[in-house]
Amino acid sequence: MMRIQTPLPRPLSSKRSGHLFPMPNLFTKLDVHAITVQVQAGAMLFRRGDPVIGAYTMRKGRIALIWTSKNGVNPMDVLRPGAILGLPAVLNGEYSLSAKAVEDCELGFLPVQRVVDLLSMDQGMLQEVTKLLASEVARMRELARSQIIEEG
Repeated sequence: MMRIQTPLPRPLSSKRSGHLFPMPNLFTKLDVHAITVQVQAGAMLFRRGDPVIGAYTMRKGRIALIWTSKNGVNPMDVLRPGAILGLPAVLNGEYSLSAKAVEDCELGFLPVQRVVDLLSMDQGMLQEVTKLLASEVARMRELARSQIIEEG
């Protein structure tokens, strides 16, 4: 049986836009090439460790990002319209978190090869993805630092 633990802090989430990684230009550039996908509330979009099939743009609804381990389930964040899911996985080959629909969602799906092709054709998009990944590294370092401080 898995247990739900309290959410970890979200130090670098955008208070202004209500979702992680507020990059509207990148979202728009990716979303225009995406295939519409409807996801029902409660459905798992992907699980940590799954081989990557693509990235997603959030159009409607909410998706919970979850860290699962033998110790239980740790909610990490809830993403809202305008967010991008799975982009780091496209570049490293597997999803590092699980994603579950909190409510009915409309997403845009981009298969791995489509994302790779877009990044190779658009230098500006590649730079925006690099910024997004750098933000994710900084966010994870801050999470680790805050956990060490709480435990220490």
